[in-house]
Amino acid sequence: MDKIYDRNSARNMDRVLMEKGYDETLLMESAAFSFVQEVERIFPSCSNIAVIAGKGNNGGDAYAISRLLLKDGYRVSIASTCLPSTDSANYNFEFIRRNYTCTVLDETSMSSFFNNRYDLIIDGIFGTGFHSEPDTLQKTVISMINNYGAPVWSIDIPSGTEADTGISDHSVKADVTITFQHAKAGHLLGKGRINTGKLIIKTIADEGLISDIGCNMYHVDSFRMKDRGPLSNKYDHGKLAVIAGSREMTGASIMAVRSAFASGTGIITYLGCDYSVKMMQSTVPEAMCRDISDEKDFIATDSVLSHVTGYDCVLLGPGLGRNPLTLKLVRDITSLDIRKIIDADALYHITLLDDPKYGKNTVITPHTGEFSRLTGLSRQEIENDPVDTARDYAKKHGITVLLKGHTTVVTDGTDVYLITAGTPGMAKAGSGDVLSGVTASLLAQGYDISESAYGAAYLCGRSAELAETEKGVNSITPSDTILYLSKAIRED
Repeated sequence: MDKIYDRNSARNMDRVLMEKGYDETLLMESAAFSFVQEVERIFPSCSNIAVIAGKGNNGGDAYAISRLLLKDGYRVSIASTCLPSTDSANYNFEFIRRNYTCTVLDETSMSSFFNNRYDLIIDGIFGTGFHSEPDTLQKTVISMINNYGAPVWSIDIPSGTEADTGISDHSVKADVTITFQHAKAGHLLGKGRINTGKLIIKTIADEGLISDIGCNMYHVDSFRMKDRGPLSNKYDHGKLAVIAGSREMTGASIMAVRSAFASGTGIITYLGCDYSVKMMQSTVPEAMCRDISDEKDFIATDSVLSHVTGYDCVLLGPGLGRNPLTLKLVRDITSLDIRKIIDADALYHITLLDDPKYGKNTVITPHTGEFSRLTGLSRQEIENDPVDTARDYAKKHGITVLLKGHTTVVTDGTDVYLITAGTPGMAKAGSGDVLSGVTASLLAQGYDISESAYGAAYLCGRSAELAETEKGVNSITPSDTILYLSKAIRED
């Protein structure tokens, strides 16, 4: 797990380093040197390289990179969208202007510049401070870069991508992005994930000097489960109650129970209606089953609280159905101060409550459509800023939110964890049921609340990746995610 910086964190890093003796020009030189190291590792010194700079410090990095490449024998053509606006950028620009040629791009010079043959284009137009929209000239330059046909490497972040959200209506589409010290949120969110290409992180300062800048966002790229003691028994590994299923969607409850067993739960009791209990007994013989419902085909009962005492965790929701008689059950379980996962149809019922009361130790696992109903925000608003919308809801209700997506966001209202493991092949009914089962399993086994959520998201994503290598993106199923969980767990 590594830190992730947002725009403020990146700015604070520069400020703290300068307070501790790093000159801004020296930081720029360090960034440029680390970038050039990677270029020289891939491209021979006879390569033709175009470097395009903007007005800020990202442009200053571009000028410094140009100077180092020229010194090492590369053929470098340098262009700028405008004159520098910072002292450090101007320092490097002035050196280039005095000793080499720098083309200031406009409608006339642009065609000539891009008519040359380049083996690589280095993008240094905008950095992490970008948070508006490129002007007409900049949009044209970005389009020319994207359509040129040579590999594109971006400095710090693809120009036009917002560092906090990944929003990028007009962005460079990089093959490689080299960033400094830590990844930025925009590398991992939204279109930023696509535009970033391969992300390379280069260290430019001693981490101990910047350990106090207040970063509370992390990229989860591994998860190690605790070792089991040789004398342990099933009671040492969690007791989980699963309240789920209905006649139309018994499969969801079966998937959740199977995935919970596959990720280590010691004892699982399935609490359901008559129909789904019979299906569970015939499909997952490891599970204990109990019919708790007053109805045959869906769960409705006034006495559900008496059935959940003594468990380490409760999972509520997969395949529960939307019958109005189920609402009381959802309301009662949701308000309890016990470890619990609220998922799927249980989230639908919560949207019917005027003022939902979440008890302590609650994890909700919505996708953007479900989260839209919970928050009243549009799906587009959530997708544009999943971190802040999830964090705000978690803080308001005192819960942990696991917001599913291409990049999954887990937050307790303070700390934020981003999970990029996964594959488009997971976009199938049942994947969420598997995830809620694994999350509940980790909670039942005693992992921390946030740890259970981000650990489950990573393990499910990684399991699907492993399945895809053998079955292909179109053919993997949620059942394959369960099947490959053992490989994902052993891997880390």
